[in-house]
Amino acid sequence: MGPLGLGLVDSTDELGARIRRSPRTALCPLCLIDAMHGARDTPLRMTAYLVANYDVIDLDKYQEYQKGAAPIMRGGGKLLVLDPASTVKEGDGAAQTVVIEYPSKEAAFAAYESDEYQAVVGIRLGATSNGRAMIVEGMA
Repeated sequence: MGPLGLGLVDSTDELGARIRRSPRTALCPLCLIDAMHGARDTPLRMTAYLVANYDVIDLDKYQEYQKGAAPIMRGGGKLLVLDPASTVKEGDGAAQTVVIEYPSKEAAFAAYESDEYQAVVGIRLGATSNGRAMIVEGMA
């Protein structure tokens, strides 16, 4: 087992060399993508996720938001997580977590920034507190 504790590479130097040889240099070195998957003939397809976490403080307003929130699913959005009782293990967090998967970061931004979604997102912001939302890249 190498010093990284994963048994995948013998040293951080070897990992760095693998990442530098990779055509996917935009990936985080901590992902160990080359070490886990070896060389690939085709680049990875990068999925994206909208991750939102907040506390619902006005259920009536939040339900109004839910009725109009369908535009956030456009562009191939797929609801993966809707947990009203998330467990915070580190840092500050809130009770409700929502994760939506998109085929690309561009699709996620297009859905979030669409006029139709922007017309209702303010309702959610007014019905929640302690919130955050982010769009992150994933791997497929």
